[in-house]
Amino acid sequence: MSTSVGKRRGALLAAGVLMLGGLAARPAAADENMRFEGTLVAEPCVIPPGEELIRLDFGTIVDKYLYLNGRTLSQTFSLHLAECDLSLGNTVAVTFSGAENARLPGCWRWTAAAAPPASPSGWKTSTARRCR
Repeated sequence: MSTSVGKRRGALLAAGVLMLGGLAARPAAADENMRFEGTLVAEPCVIPPGEELIRLDFGTIVDKYLYLNGRTLSQTFSLHLAECDLSLGNTVAVTFSGAENARLPGCWRWTAAAAPPASPSGWKTSTARRCR
């Protein structure tokens, strides 16, 4: 083997080692391990711990009353908001959600423990506007 061919092979081998070494020294690309989608919201108020669940007692509901009036007597309730930062806002939007009654769209279905599944439940404001 001639000296010039040996030098070329040596140079190529050295270049290959340097290139491989360069690849090994590069940081490996990290796999995507977290994805966030949504809207960042600053909560101006909180509902104090222990006050998240509001129970309304309608007592005994007589079916004749329902047939005559189509509804029960209204129950009012209040939401206690604490630690409000009025610099973030001074109005409140409240969303109620639950399983919809299949027979009466726009009304909630009672839980099995509360009433028969056919019983409707809906909301109206104090001015009798139906809420959905």
